[in-house]
Amino acid sequence: LGVGLKLLEIRDVKVADFLPAILVAPLLVAIVMRIKEVFGV
Repeated sequence: LGVGLKLLEIRDVKVADFLPAILVAPLLVAIVMRIKEVFGV
């Protein structure tokens, strides 16, 4: 999304700010799924 806005020159979005979220989100999902498996929720 940030790259698209930057290409269209709508606004200068700091894409680097989103990079940690791209890496962290899947890890959090994996951890939550694992916890659910362990506790049988």
